[in-house]
Amino acid sequence: MNTIPSSLPETLSRYGFGIVCCYAEVGSTMYSAKELIPEVSSSKKPALVMALSQTKGRGRQGRSWIAAQSGLYVTYVFPLNKPVNHLVGFSLAVGVAVAEELDKSSKKLLLKWPNDLMLATGAGKPVKCGGILIEVNDRIGQEGVSIGIGINLTGAPSDAAALSDVGLKFSPEEAAALVSPAVIKAFNTFVNEGNGLAPFCERWTKRAVLPGRTVEIDIGGRTVSGKCTGISANGALLLATDKGEYQATSGHIISW
Repeated sequence: MNTIPSSLPETLSRYGFGIVCCYAEVGSTMYSAKELIPEVSSSKKPALVMALSQTKGRGRQGRSWIAAQSGLYVTYVFPLNKPVNHLVGFSLAVGVAVAEELDKSSKKLLLKWPNDLMLATGAGKPVKCGGILIEVNDRIGQEGVSIGIGINLTGAPSDAAALSDVGLKFSPEEAAALVSPAVIKAFNTFVNEGNGLAPFCERWTKRAVLPGRTVEIDIGGRTVSGKCTGISANGALLLATDKGEYQATSGHIISW
């Protein structure tokens, strides 16, 4: 089993985290991070939980996440001192921050609404290589937001891709050191400074895979289909349908 470098917690703590937990293996960094929410809420300092391996990783709506040979598995917990509606569209901003930090020039690391990280491998459509999961705890006195990020670095399952497939090579420690300050900056810009999605919209669109494509989306058992024209100011997916423009604020992409 791989081991965490002894210097990693100290390195990551320099970015402003009050708590840094690094493990060789956990069930899920999201589950482990939940235990830190009360302390984060009271201390007003963010926390980080990272693991080299997860045995029960998960994505949106409880879907399981099959781990790659090597990946970045990390959850950030931030204190939340604003209403939950201030987080609408935040997963898109996190996606922008992560993609720009890990792929500064090639533009092969792309984004698929609402929370998927995709790779342009050169063979057909871009392939999923990671995802972002946002969960909010709004219990009085324990307010916090958890941001889970999972990215395949090398050796992805057959139906996925890894950053190394397109020449983006990072160890988990290197990826964490790049992504962590970018996520802190995104949270401060989006939430603490009250800018919302506006500073990220154009940047998201430059890496988006859906605009211009015909998209079919399942919204609570109802299917909506239309040509994607982008996102709204609050992160809704815009579809041009036979009945006019439709704004999807949630849902599962069936086809595109």
